Amino acid sequence: GYEMNDQRGVIVALQNLDTAEKIGSLIIEAGYRVLATCNSGHDLIRKCIALDPEIVIIGYKLNDMTILDVYNTLADNCSFLAIVNETYRSFVQEQTDIFCITNPISKGILISSLDLSISTLPIKYTKGEPLIILL
Repeated sequence: GYEMNDQRGVIVALQNLDTAEKIGSLIIEAGYRVLATCNSGHDLIRKCIALDPEIVIIGYKLNDMTILDVYNTLADNCSFLAIVNETYRSFVQEQTDIFCITNPISKGILISSLDLSISTLPIKYTKGEPLIILL
């Protein structure tokens, strides 16, 4: 019905597809719509352009690119929530304006970060600057 159409679409892009699927399941339970999961940057870029997600959950490294490669290609098209190891967090935050949460993550942290990321996004079809959330 109406609420399904109104849901914000998410793409999950992580090097480990099993983990991507698990995270996809968690966020579906929380009421989000998962448009796709993938583990390569090329695939992610194609899917972002085709599916126009509200937000992409992304790891530091995909099979063929890092988060920075993807960000430099897609920054104008979508917003990101990054799941990174503590070592990479400050680096990612210096280079980009991406929300970062660090491993290990709990379901609660994942969902609240996603809710927060989504709630700070401008209304659909206008793209603004995402904020950095430190947890």
